[in-house]
Amino acid sequence: MSQDSDPRLTVEALLVSCTPEVYTRALKVRGLIFSVLPTAIEQLQSSVQIIVYGCDYTYAGQVCAVALFRSHLVLMFSNGAALADPDGLLQGKGKRGRYLRIQTEAEVDNPALHFLLEMAVASTFSALKNKKTK
Repeated sequence: MSQDSDPRLTVEALLVSCTPEVYTRALKVRGLIFSVLPTAIEQLQSSVQIIVYGCDYTYAGQVCAVALFRSHLVLMFSNGAALADPDGLLQGKGKRGRYLRIQTEAEVDNPALHFLLEMAVASTFSALKNKKTK
């Protein structure tokens, strides 16, 4: 677990400073993540208002993270640069990470977002498996 992660903190407590719209969107994104990765490990980082989701507690096991802002949220993919993104949803130019800003609830229902999450989970599991076999 990261240094900043507080096991006593709940998602609801972290979301309390968000607007009702962001609160609702964040819970919907959380539901989508758990629908794709039911065994996701959730790490709450209150000082930076981020919720990290992964296959394990390591950096290599991170799949995505949700950054909370007052009027929107950002879904970040740890290995987003390696993901196929036929709909062009992802933004960013970093070596590894990519993100998308979620401003409406309808965006959470986009099948392309579901596809990206599935690909991110598969990519992370594959990378962890390859790491263990080396």
